[in-house]
Amino acid sequence: MATRPIGRHVGVDRPLAVAVLGAVVVFALALAIGRASVAPAPPAATPATGAVTAMPAPSSPTAVAAPATEVVAATFERGVAMMRDGDARGAVRAFHEVLALAPRMPEAHVNLGFAFLALGEPGVAHDFFQGALALRVEQVNAYFGLGQALEALGDLEGARGAMRAYLHLAPADEPWVARARAALWEWERTAGARR
Repeated sequence: MATRPIGRHVGVDRPLAVAVLGAVVVFALALAIGRASVAPAPPAATPATGAVTAMPAPSSPTAVAAPATEVVAATFERGVAMMRDGDARGAVRAFHEVLALAPRMPEAHVNLGFAFLALGEPGVAHDFFQGALALRVEQVNAYFGLGQALEALGDLEGARGAMRAYLHLAPADEPWVARARAALWEWERTAGARR
């Protein structure tokens, strides 16, 4: 098969380039379509207080057709199961595997954030929640986790802002809304007492 120049790139095989681009677009669409459900999650201890607080459930992409996406989905679900079983370290390994295959999956970033919160590493958790929001600003559960991480880091103003964003974006029937309101009330009460 002869190669033809595409733009300034000499020697690029146009049919191969079109096929690769098509595969990338199909993969990206499969990832985008396969997102959005959430499931209940176990409570996690906050490092600052040692108190048990609940967190929004890990995000869970729905099944999609592409074989590579099936590996991502299976590994993702394994990480979710590990979080539910209290194996935060195992979940970290699983979600890192997911990010190696799908680095732009915000749900994996969020779930890594929750896993690191459970491990008592709010700084690392903070970075993963921020990464999720950089990828998808409407990733609602990232705001809840970011609020928890910021609280653990001593930034109550930031925690209140993140939790307000969560409450603004979360559906009213979301089971974590009541917990978010309670946390926000407590943080506002604490901030008021400091004034």
